[in-house]
Amino acid sequence: MSEPSLRERKKHEVRERLCQEARRLLAASDDGGVSIEQIAEAAGVSRATFFNYFPSKGALLDELARRMTGRHQRYLAEVSAEGEALEPTLVRWFARSVQTVRRSEATSRLLFGRAFAGAEENELRAAQMADVHRAYADLLRAAQVRGEVAVGADVSFYAEMMAGAMTALLNNWFNDPSYPLEARAEQTARFLASAIAADHAPSRNARAAQAPARAAATRRASAGTQPAAGASPPSAREAAPKSPTKKRRSKAHDRSA
Repeated sequence: MSEPSLRERKKHEVRERLCQEARRLLAASDDGGVSIEQIAEAAGVSRATFFNYFPSKGALLDELARRMTGRHQRYLAEVSAEGEALEPTLVRWFARSVQTVRRSEATSRLLFGRAFAGAEENELRAAQMADVHRAYADLLRAAQVRGEVAVGADVSFYAEMMAGAMTALLNNWFNDPSYPLEARAEQTARFLASAIAADHAPSRNARAAQAPARAAATRRASAGTQPAAGASPPSAREAAPKSPTKKRRSKAHDRSA
């Protein structure tokens, strides 16, 4: 693979500076009210040069969101590569994600706000979510190798539930600054791990394997109450219990005679 040209390297450097300065300015802002002019000036370029790299401020924010998602994916891959059991892995991953959000709350709120409002480009958002789902699926497949997740489990479904749980946590935090994000993140991670363990297919298979034995035992128990083969069932009169009152009346009649 050929080395990038000097022009390409300079373009990459300018783009990186724009992203870094935008992130720094947004982190220092309470409401995300940072203008294109401020970002361009901080990066040492003109307003016109800014538009050579991003068609709008929204496009720059989408790029920052993409990079944030990429960092989360790398963190997940790093935690998964350590080979711990599923529950501690999920607890660490959720905790690390929360730390990333807390590191720059103003920027995180701005980026998540755009995502929740649907302001991001649809194709970009769809691609990001697909990458997140793949990262979760890889984590679950590693757990399958360790025997923590059933071989026949619907890994895609589990991945969707994990991504949805994280989105719900961030949505609650976005709408309520006092939301106990750290505590809820740990609870959610442990709940997900427990739910996946409870849905382990071998336990269902074991119950299914026991079903014929239970059915046979039921048949044997009921066989003891059935009439012998070829015997006629008792008539209703024969089967009915004799009344003790009639017996007493018979004895009384004998004595009077």
